[in-house]
Parts: sequence; structure tokens; C-alpha cells
Amino acid sequence: MSAQSGQITVKGSDTLVILAQKWAETYMQQHTDVKIDVTGGGSGIGFAALQAQTTDLCDASRQIKAEELQKCIVAFNKKPTEYKVALDGLSVYVNESNPLKELTLDQLQGIFTGKIKNWKEVGGRTRRSPLQRRTARDV
Repeated sequence: MSAQSGQITVKGSDTLVILAQKWAETYMQQHTDVKIDVTGGGSGIGFAALQAQTTDLCDASRQIKAEELQKCIVAFNKKPTEYKVALDGLSVYVNESNPLKELTLDQLQGIFTGKIKNWKEVGGRTRRSPLQRRTARDV
């Protein structure tokens, strides 16, 4: 934070942006001399901004990657401190017309990581998995 301007910037995870905005609003109500700008863009965007020293805080919905960690160490001469502030939830429903009645956690992991590419691999019909994958920018 720039002590002279009372300005704090937070960049990063789209998953955390609403929560970070609420924290910022609460903080600014108690500290009227401080302005906090919160933007999303993705965890990778937040880490890049932190490394470039164009943001004060980085929100991330995942752990820092080894390469990002090294870049932060170069930028600040020390490891960044990570704080777990929330858990993300996911609900998965199987359509009633699907012959599958349930999926195990291992099967879901395989589907969401792309290791399982066809429903037949988990006992369903021979069809490509219809998941929409996130891009590298999103994670």
C-alpha cells in the first residue's frame, strides 16, 4: 500500500473477486482514508501483477505455482505468504436420462482433469465428455 495515497490494489482470482470486494468495502467503512480497488482476471493475472509490483495483494483460487513462487522471490527477496481464506464448492448432477446414476470422486477428478475423455470410461454411453474446460488464463 502506498502510505501517502491510502490506496490498495487487489488483483487475481475471479472466484474470489466478490468476497474480496466485500472485505474491501468493510475495511473502507472502518478506514475512510483508504481506497481499495479490487479486480479479477484470474489467479495467474494476480500473480503476474504481484511479481511486476503493480498490485499490493494477489487473490488466488489455487496454490502458487513453482515458477510464480520463484518470480516472487526474485521480485521481493523472500517467499510470499499464502493464507487460505475460503473453500470452493462444486455440485455435480447426473441427468435422470443418463444411464449413470452416480460418479465417484475419482471419476469426477478424471473428468475434470481431462484424463477421462469419454463417458464410456465411467460406465456411460460412448460419447465425448461434454465438459467446458477452463483456459490457462482462468486458473
